[in-house]
Amino acid sequence: MSGKTKTAFVTGASRGIGATIARRLAADGFFVGIGYRTGADRAEAVLAHIRAEGGDGVAVEVDVTSTESVKQAFASFTEKSGGLDVLVANAGVAHGQMAALITDEDMERLWQTNLAGALRTARAAIRPMLRGGAGRIVFLGSVVGLSGNAGQALYAATKAGLVGAAKSLARELAPRGILVNVVAPGLIRDG
Repeated sequence: MSGKTKTAFVTGASRGIGATIARRLAADGFFVGIGYRTGADRAEAVLAHIRAEGGDGVAVEVDVTSTESVKQAFASFTEKSGGLDVLVANAGVAHGQMAALITDEDMERLWQTNLAGALRTARAAIRPMLRGGAGRIVFLGSVVGLSGNAGQALYAATKAGLVGAAKSLARELAPRGILVNVVAPGLIRDG
């Protein structure tokens, strides 16, 4: 990352961990993209907080389950920001259900959001990072993806998948100056 304004895009940033990450990045001098699927008012509130603290950014609607939405969101963000230095792929859904009761709809929703969604956003982030000569991609995993948890086989599988994806992407992208990591928080209190 050069002497220009640093830029970061955070998915799922209208509340919870994502909002906290967006606020912290802004406090550290990043121009932040506050990615949200629903809750435009919450995303705008995060942006207002960032601006009140002297930072800057933009709220960007993005549905990580849609390739077209991801493409549009990243094009919009990089046009406004001038590039992309950091992606925090935080968007995700939790689901606790005994394995015998998991529906195909549950599986599709979690795969598309938690795993495929993270990979879609990483794919969109790579080109602007390559143009910039460096970058950071951070996937938000979970300790459940590392250790498992009764009643969370589906959720754990999607979060474990992020670990494998990050390891492969790190090997592919590190020679080009892009570092890839997974952060695996435990249970947190929202709010």
